[in-house]
Amino acid sequence: MTTLPVDSIDTSAARRYTTVAIVLHWVIAAAIAFQLIGGKWMVSAGAAATGSVFTVFQIHKTVGLTILALTLARIIWRVANPAPALPEGMSRFERLAASVTHLGFYAFLIAVPLSGWAMASVSPTGVPTFFLLLESLPFAHLPLLGDAGLTERHTAEAFLKGVHDNLALAMGLLIALHIAAALKHQFIAKDNLIARMLISARTAPNSIAKASVAGLAAAASLMFLIGGIAWGINQTVSYQTASTEPNVTQSDAPAPDGAWVINHEASTLGFTITYTGNAVEGSIGSWTGDVVFDPEDLGNASAAITVDMTSVTLGDATLQAQSSGGDGFDLANHATATYQADGFDRMDDGGFIANGTLTLRGTTVDVPLTFTFDEADGSATVVGQGSLNRLDFGIGAVGAANEAWLLYDVSIAFQIFATRP
Repeated sequence: MTTLPVDSIDTSAARRYTTVAIVLHWVIAAAIAFQLIGGKWMVSAGAAATGSVFTVFQIHKTVGLTILALTLARIIWRVANPAPALPEGMSRFERLAASVTHLGFYAFLIAVPLSGWAMASVSPTGVPTFFLLLESLPFAHLPLLGDAGLTERHTAEAFLKGVHDNLALAMGLLIALHIAAALKHQFIAKDNLIARMLISARTAPNSIAKASVAGLAAAASLMFLIGGIAWGINQTVSYQTASTEPNVTQSDAPAPDGAWVINHEASTLGFTITYTGNAVEGSIGSWTGDVVFDPEDLGNASAAITVDMTSVTLGDATLQAQSSGGDGFDLANHATATYQADGFDRMDDGGFIANGTLTLRGTTVDVPLTFTFDEADGSATVVGQGSLNRLDFGIGAVGAANEAWLLYDVSIAFQIFATRP
């Protein structure tokens, strides 16, 4: 190929991209670089150690959806504004390679974020996408797999993750090739090809007609984002309507004879689980209980606790987002949990043990609780603890079947203040 002196190259507006095309090119390029670097880091141990995995993933999804929206705008603009002619000194092979590369970029700009969106949509964890990290802007999940079970969703998520990762890798290689070709043209062929994508006084002007196309492209991008958010809000409302029962309130049925009057405002029920090596606290906001207990009459003691699982809050945003899904508490099918104890024993240290069962996610398991009981002037303080294995109730059975990042053991702790009736 003949090398042309830089001074002889046509640098007129006809040889340059329009301002809109240039801005879209560099904004999308910066976003892609951020995604490739950030995407690699966010699945590393370093990201988990920061305790901000949920935030990092939300940023990644927000940027990915934005790339998809900007790509829609770029395609509309490109259809109405063809690319400027390539330098005359380029060979037929180079021209073909340039065309294939550009088509490849458009394909990747759609396929990579779309595969990520699909992966998030089929995930058994059901973690929502908060656009711009705002819970008020939930972005829709694609309606994929319908009523498929957790195992099928986990399999599909793993497959789509592989697709997403491989597409991102291939796109990274294409970017490297694109950069190498641009540098070759700039410093070896010296045809000043890079100048076509730099804004200058000679950049191709945007006529009134082109401005109209720019408005159409911007509108299409905004419609995609706004539509996705509106759809997401509708999905959220539909899910909440279908899955969330009213807060647990005191039953109208009379309490058992001798039942203590519980001070719910002062009392606390909670638990602790270890996630990525860190202890995460959980608290229960709404619950009721009928407790009959006399240290001198353990044979007639009983406890019935009902917990509103929709009121559970966790000290980690990732776990909180995952807790409501089918692999978590499965609130769509099991919005309450119950603890029933009818057998109590005194321990050698002076404390007590409640031999009760916990029903959670429709599964009933023996969960003994140890506690101390102190009474003065008709007021009692109960402080207790226990533990359970989350897998006994199917929690994380698909997405966290081992203890790589979420331990099996869950520690229970409670403090109850009550007065005699």
